[in-house]
Amino acid sequence: MKKIFTLLVVLASALGMQAQDTWTIAGDETLMGEGWNPASTVNVMTTTDNIHYTLVKENVMLKASSYYYKACVNGGWEGAVGNGGDGDGNMELTIAENGAYKITFSLDLSGESASLTAEATKTGEYEGSLDATIILAGATAIFGKSWDAAASENMMTTTDGVHYTMQKSDITLEALVKYEFKIVIDGQWNGNAGEGKFGSKDIEGKDYPNIEISVAENGVYTINFSVDIEAKTFAVQTTKTGDAEIAEKTWTIAGQAAILGSDWNKDDESNNMTDMKDGTFQLVKKAVTVDAGSYTYKVLANHSWDENYGDPNSGDKDGNAILEIEAAGTYDITFVFNPESRELYATADAASTGINTIKLSDADSAVMFNLQGQRVTSSFRGIAIKNGRKMIVK
Repeated sequence: MKKIFTLLVVLASALGMQAQDTWTIAGDETLMGEGWNPASTVNVMTTTDNIHYTLVKENVMLKASSYYYKACVNGGWEGAVGNGGDGDGNMELTIAENGAYKITFSLDLSGESASLTAEATKTGEYEGSLDATIILAGATAIFGKSWDAAASENMMTTTDGVHYTMQKSDITLEALVKYEFKIVIDGQWNGNAGEGKFGSKDIEGKDYPNIEISVAENGVYTINFSVDIEAKTFAVQTTKTGDAEIAEKTWTIAGQAAILGSDWNKDDESNNMTDMKDGTFQLVKKAVTVDAGSYTYKVLANHSWDENYGDPNSGDKDGNAILEIEAAGTYDITFVFNPESRELYATADAASTGINTIKLSDADSAVMFNLQGQRVTSSFRGIAIKNGRKMIVK
């Protein structure tokens, strides 16, 4: 009997020690008090049975509009519950009139799929200015900060509460680079595009694509932004005011850890590409052991997401390039990027055993090796390796 009692005590202790999931609501700043923070400490849901979770927000000042939110688990986006129809899987809360509201969020994990709802009850009149707070958030080159929806220096001004303007001067832009931004209205990232908002769905069906700015030639520019929140229109005008030289860039591959060693890490210098002196940049990851599957990646400039390229024809909803691995194995994976054409691709070949490193030299005078790692002369015919790249010599 004593042994059974001891076993029950140990079992109960073990069950009690199991960490319970923490569920948090993340969403528009106006709705939640802070914008889209899955690790928020003020928007944590409570539960009595680890199945039904609730969060109540009191005296939330909301204008007549739509607001978006998700339930996030353990401080991250993986496993988040949304299932809404805004293109990013967010849930939508529609407010019919300005006012102070009590918002009750409810999460039910009892079914086969989680259920998330929000109920809004008006408790008072709206207090504060009815003018919208509009901030432009996007590329550092234009806005000084990267995608910062709280940067007061990027707040648009208005004289009538309808037409908003902002000017940025002495901005260096590179020809044909797409500089992106969003119009963040009252803390809502979803305010700039989508049906019934500023624009329409893009070709991939995503409701809220970024707005793009590009110019035909390098230079220093003045950029004028304007927004009409009643007509739901916006305009961007660029005027060149001077010449500019564009500094050389560091190109880095970021993507899934299985093929790159780190997961979508823009700062991983081990994934910096090498200038091949032929107009392309290259990164070779040697002896990568990987399962069969599809792996996504992108290339980015200067360790920033402000300028990045994938493959617009890959079918991936985020425009990532895709490397298909047909069979599990160990591969040498080569990433190649052409900054002029923006072409990015990767190849995976069975890991080589005879070549570890080939020292780069001038493209015209570089030595060649066969697939066994042996140096060959210009009379060689077949598959050779030159400057770290496979080629067919005829």
